[in-house]
Amino acid sequence: ALIDDGRLSGTAAYGYADRSEGRTMTAHTPVRAESITKSLTAWGIMRLVEATAVELDDPVNEHLQTWAVPPGDFDPSEVTIRRVLSHSAGLPAGFYPDQSPGGDSPALQEMLDGWNEAPAAVPETEPGASFTYSNPGFVLLEQLIEDVTQEDFGAFLTREVLEPLGMRRSTVAWSDTLAERLAMQYDLSGAPVSAQPYVVRGHGGLYSTAEDLGRFWAAGMDGGFGHPPGRGVLTAASVEKLYSPVISTDGFYALGADAAGLGHFIDRLDDGTPAVFHGGEGTGYLHMAYGVPEQGVGIVILTNSKRSWPFLGDVLGEWEATHGIEGVAISQTFGTATTVAYGVLALLSASIVWLLWSVGWGLWAGRRRFSPVAADRRWVRAAQALTAVGLTLLWWGLAAGLVGWLLPHMAPWFGRAIAVVAALLLVAALSPRNE
Repeated sequence: ALIDDGRLSGTAAYGYADRSEGRTMTAHTPVRAESITKSLTAWGIMRLVEATAVELDDPVNEHLQTWAVPPGDFDPSEVTIRRVLSHSAGLPAGFYPDQSPGGDSPALQEMLDGWNEAPAAVPETEPGASFTYSNPGFVLLEQLIEDVTQEDFGAFLTREVLEPLGMRRSTVAWSDTLAERLAMQYDLSGAPVSAQPYVVRGHGGLYSTAEDLGRFWAAGMDGGFGHPPGRGVLTAASVEKLYSPVISTDGFYALGADAAGLGHFIDRLDDGTPAVFHGGEGTGYLHMAYGVPEQGVGIVILTNSKRSWPFLGDVLGEWEATHGIEGVAISQTFGTATTVAYGVLALLSASIVWLLWSVGWGLWAGRRRFSPVAADRRWVRAAQALTAVGLTLLWWGLAAGLVGWLLPHMAPWFGRAIAVVAALLLVAALSPRNE
């Protein structure tokens, strides 16, 4: 979905919603929005703020009635709504399990307590001190909304946010009809994985379409013709609060964002202009919603493949170039990662050529001999053997998963190159040169 002049300007769809059925993707094919849901949950909280039902700096325990952040290493009164929205409340990271369609759904309070190995919504670090991306935090906000409004989270979000913004194909309610229409997920291996409902919804349980999410992302911008930011659902001042930095990001998140706002990430472009975005990732979905409110432009990209990170980076880069924007951190990160990856592959390839010449030619010309127990050049041979083992352990213990996730199209080449280098190093270690 493309946004221009603060309005949804067009949608397009490519590829398959389900390869085995030959079902093609459309702009109206629903997918689970995953963590883009957090941005809509934030709009829901701001609706309560505007209704004076809550304030951003209130401790969440002031409004929770059926559950409470328990006492522990840190004062629960420091866990405020603003901090939870900005991932700075000290709450843990973590993921929640899917639920089988016919399975019993645990109470929301059980999930917050840490049901079935899910993380409990209890601070692990000092609230307000640092950034920790937290799914439990947004489940906590789901509970807060239900306790304050005395109604189901989905009913509240639909009435207060989805319907007023015209998101008629969006819902947090699972149904058999929805399941039949959902785009199939495809994992890192390319295998299909049928979507199941999340047990909890506030962190990633919205089902939506490219068109609807494009309309939502445009709603935070000035649409002209009397359509201000917020579109009457929120005031422009509330939208500005959502888009204002609260805390600097770190770790992996710092590669794409300078700061976290309220349910949104903030990326400073090269000229200092703020951009806002949020991604979504699940078993076999990868999405990105990105916009520059001051320029009234944005893009929403939804994919049903876990192998899509390089694709998202490429599309964002093309969109960036089209609008003359410079400094989209996500596209730069993946561009740099791809360049570095090709450089490492080139180095591995050069190592293979050199080792083939050194070992192969040496054995053929009689300059080396196969003698595993020979005493000469023992330290050199030990170093070669250890390097071979180290490369193999590094690849399979750490790098294979990381490269397979970020650059899946390159992972097989890395695996093959490292295997060949390791094998040649072992042959070299077992075949010392003749003195």
